[in-house]
Amino acid sequence: MLSGYWSSKGDAASVDWCEPNYVVSEYVAEWWNTLSSMPMALLGLYGLWRAYKDPQSVEPRFRACFLALAVVGIGSAAFHAMLLRTAQALDELPMIYGSLVLLYCLILRRGEDAARQRRWAFGLSAYGVVFTIFYVVVPDYFLWFVWTYGIIVTALVIGSAQLAFGSEGSATHRRLVSVAAGSFVCAFAFFWVPEHIILTCDHPAQSLHLHSWWHLLAGAGTYLGILFSMWDRLSHQKRQPRLEVHIPGFVRPTADG
Repeated sequence: MLSGYWSSKGDAASVDWCEPNYVVSEYVAEWWNTLSSMPMALLGLYGLWRAYKDPQSVEPRFRACFLALAVVGIGSAAFHAMLLRTAQALDELPMIYGSLVLLYCLILRRGEDAARQRRWAFGLSAYGVVFTIFYVVVPDYFLWFVWTYGIIVTALVIGSAQLAFGSEGSATHRRLVSVAAGSFVCAFAFFWVPEHIILTCDHPAQSLHLHSWWHLLAGAGTYLGILFSMWDRLSHQKRQPRLEVHIPGFVRPTADG
């Protein structure tokens, strides 16, 4: 691997992906992995823009989800551009925090009483704090992150699928969760696992930049997962949600709450 501008600027990250380093620019370690992180940031920023454009239609919980997605995209770009531990934390910690916010949205989809909301908010926040402490002090923090993130995402996929295909689910519920979950499953099975577990870094398939495809599909899956949660919440509030089918899409109510 070639060295570049960031090579001597701090502690190295715990993982170096299979894309050759500093091939295109001396300032960007992994060119394609960095570029493919930007759509995540753009999706999150678009969601935030729509949320603040019509604040009565988007609850703060969903603004937090869009903010987390934007931060993950920016952090991922920094991580792959620098391959430093500090930049790695800017990518991986927001992934956990954003997943916990989505879990909160799924668990409290009905808008339960304020006391229950506070208990869940405290519990999930406390878990985030404990995770962060372990992330900082555990030597093999990347493995700790992968297992934690995988468990939370699995819980989100299973819980969302049960809702969508249960008695309360609608055709739009099922459509959104199928595409969102399918994006994640395909990203993990066909790109993350082959690059990181099955293939060696000198395998010809690595020239397809497998981790970049993981970024694109996982980012799209996360954005659609947020839209799914918004649709479900508005449906429960009897606000007649409407799915805008343009790219990247959005969900908004057609009735006042």
